Amino acid sequence: MPPKLLTSDPFAKSDNSIWSYDEYANVPRTAGAFRVIDVSALLDNDPKIYLYEWTDIRYANPSTSTAAGDHLRRLKRSPEDRYLAVSHVWSRGDEVDEALTNFKGPDLIYIETSGKPEKISWVGLKEIAQAAHELDVTWIWLDFFCIDQVDKDDLEKGLEICIMADIYTWAHCVLVMIGGVAAVQGIKGKTAWMDRAWTLQESIVNKENTYVYMKWPRGLRFLQHPTIPSISWPLRFVGRVPNSKLDYRLVRLEHLLDISDLSSHIPQAKGMVVLDGNQSIANDSPRRALRAALSSNNMIKYAGVWRSMFMRTSSKPVDVVYSIMGIFGLQIDPFRKNRSSTFLFEDLARKTAAISNIGPAWLTIGGIMGSDIPYNKASGIIPMFPHTEPANKPSKNKPPTMIFHKKFGPDWVGYHVDDSPFYVDKYDIRFLTHSHPHIINCTMLKTYNPSPKPSVSIRPTNPTRTTRKVAGIRLGTMTGRLRFWGNLDNAHYREIQAVYVGRIANMNNADVNLGVEPHVDFDGDHYFLFLQFNSSGWRVVANGVFHTRHWRVSPKCRYIFTMGKGAQTKEWRWPAKDAEWLDWRDSPFGHSYGIEPLQVPPRDTDRIGWFGYKQHYPSTKPKWKERRIPVDMSEYLRKNKDADKPENTKVLLTKRLALLSARAYDNEVPTTARSYTPHTLFQVGQMPVAFSYNGWPKALCTDLSKGGLDGTLIHKTKTGKSRIKYHIRLYFGERVMYIQMKPQWDVRRAFWQMCAVPYPPNLDSQPIRNRRYIVRQTVPTPIFTALDRLRMRRIQQGLSPDIHVPHSVLLGLARTQGQNIGINVSPAAFGALEEMQRQQLMRGQGPDLFMPDYAFGALLQL
Repeated sequence: MPPKLLTSDPFAKSDNSIWSYDEYANVPRTAGAFRVIDVSALLDNDPKIYLYEWTDIRYANPSTSTAAGDHLRRLKRSPEDRYLAVSHVWSRGDEVDEALTNFKGPDLIYIETSGKPEKISWVGLKEIAQAAHELDVTWIWLDFFCIDQVDKDDLEKGLEICIMADIYTWAHCVLVMIGGVAAVQGIKGKTAWMDRAWTLQESIVNKENTYVYMKWPRGLRFLQHPTIPSISWPLRFVGRVPNSKLDYRLVRLEHLLDISDLSSHIPQAKGMVVLDGNQSIANDSPRRALRAALSSNNMIKYAGVWRSMFMRTSSKPVDVVYSIMGIFGLQIDPFRKNRSSTFLFEDLARKTAAISNIGPAWLTIGGIMGSDIPYNKASGIIPMFPHTEPANKPSKNKPPTMIFHKKFGPDWVGYHVDDSPFYVDKYDIRFLTHSHPHIINCTMLKTYNPSPKPSVSIRPTNPTRTTRKVAGIRLGTMTGRLRFWGNLDNAHYREIQAVYVGRIANMNNADVNLGVEPHVDFDGDHYFLFLQFNSSGWRVVANGVFHTRHWRVSPKCRYIFTMGKGAQTKEWRWPAKDAEWLDWRDSPFGHSYGIEPLQVPPRDTDRIGWFGYKQHYPSTKPKWKERRIPVDMSEYLRKNKDADKPENTKVLLTKRLALLSARAYDNEVPTTARSYTPHTLFQVGQMPVAFSYNGWPKALCTDLSKGGLDGTLIHKTKTGKSRIKYHIRLYFGERVMYIQMKPQWDVRRAFWQMCAVPYPPNLDSQPIRNRRYIVRQTVPTPIFTALDRLRMRRIQQGLSPDIHVPHSVLLGLARTQGQNIGINVSPAAFGALEEMQRQQLMRGQGPDLFMPDYAFGALLQL
């Protein structure tokens, strides 16, 4: 499908001209569609902006997010449809800002945004078009024009976020305007490009074709490595800078990193600071982290990405998280911007950890010799995120800081982020699901008698002089040396378990040379976390690198445990037979187990899904059961004062799946938690369920969140009425049960929500769910037998099992007290029957009584 022209009147030069979608993109457009600018029109003597749109390339649902990428891939293959994506920062470099100040009125362009109009120039647009022509592309993608920057009800910016990684991945090339799009700048001006969040993803996903556009001394075609004659870096010519002795040149980003590292030894590059960041404290740490993130080795890349993003910032803190999700091939719902950046960071960390070919690379953000970055309190294992601003609050837009030690004040995060060439190349620890609390499968070894040795400093340049301890230690049957951060004092008096994270490797031996020569070689050593169990569950007390001459770990040392807020505490850990998945029960049940569905609102008709029955063997895996919930959000769409009150949203949806148990066989279990039954129904555990508000306005999502509604399943409809669909099952392990939930059939196993619940040793100590509906067995057994026979007879006849009591029978019962029909009925039961009959007559109904069989049985007990 060819692109559609959106500008019937092209945007051209004029004094103080303002670009606005309402005025210049005046043809009806598709929200979230992919748009581009025509290169040839910008290269005319009288440049104009023609904006085009591909209506079939737009945001897709996260579960089918490859749709946009497939179409963009098609554009890359088509010579006439190739496009260039521009990476830039809105906070201009000093050199570009000075040039922009000197431009005259007709040279300036003002872009309409939600806030103050953003200023760029026709000069910069024409320079970009010249580079696009040299790189043989037809179109330019630039966010200022290709995304409506005004926050409207169509949520355009949110939609585009979901395909941002695809836009840069499938561009024919990426052009880095390192000082901003207003002009090309030279090599000696500082910029904020290295500090900003979005530029990380933009520079990684298409690394082979990412070029930095800069001014270089005229005639300089390449730069030579100062010590290796065989290495040189080409500078691709674009044009001459007017009234100057400089040329416009393109250099690959990877080459510019090399040049920047060696700039003091290359005469033509002396004084280069464009990749140092705009902050004086940043130094070269962000540059090395970016170099690792550009690696073709995925494990090195992921380590570099986490290091980089920890040192970056954005005016919107949530963008620090959104800006890297495409690197991992993940989508986080863009409409959850009512969430804090800490929440989103933890969500992304859990999701990446659950994917086996990514793993928890964030465990080593602070270094393999031990991380002093505090842990998130709710998780207990994920590092704390340095951007702690509340939801919907702007950041300070300064280098992120954090309090690492109580006796010191806030410290720049970069001093505590690992700057070494070491990383974990293979993760032994497995996060079995992305849900919270964590369910972790790992190797656990007992810690014995560490013998302390002198501490060492990782970074002497760090003002706080972060140090690590050294100790001789025994882990399981192995003895060796441990360099670590934390507290292992008196470990032999406490139950401390060493959790094996993975094997350490050196980036310099792969495809990355960080230019760092470590004083100790940890290649082949092993990274451990040290956990202690107390009344609140597991917590990390230390972490570091373990070196031993004789590495031996028995498969019998593999365990599963839960960690974080809401984790079970009745079992410390339980053996795991497999490194990938859960254990499996092969003994019969002592109780029956089922799951009560989510309820909107709670209704008597919600039936319990029973998965395991008393004395049954779980010989096969339980089948998934599909559940549907009607949701009516129409009242929240009404624009009145009461619609956005947080308390009005609390009844909309329960947030937990409840695991129930009863001492009953499969033909005796209650159908609901409100069924009259002789069996006590206990609540054994609960699983928190996360939802999202897909397509709803941002303000409404905020109100729902304030009302306590956790939100992946509520989709927007015209009427506000929709049906949530999800699938549940109960998986029976040897020591615990796993409540499992997925929103769709084809969701990957790592993304099932799961919660581990121990088998209760004594159900009497658990909360009783159906206290008001329990039928005590005080009625003689023959009466229940007769009722059962009556129910079975009605079912065989194709009738409802509910019992119809004719008026004549009621009269007979009242006269004879049931003796004539062989049933012992108390006077209290007759009184209840007469009262029910009287109420029916007052409502204009017949004198006959219609009641469920369990209700009639309950009356017989009175």
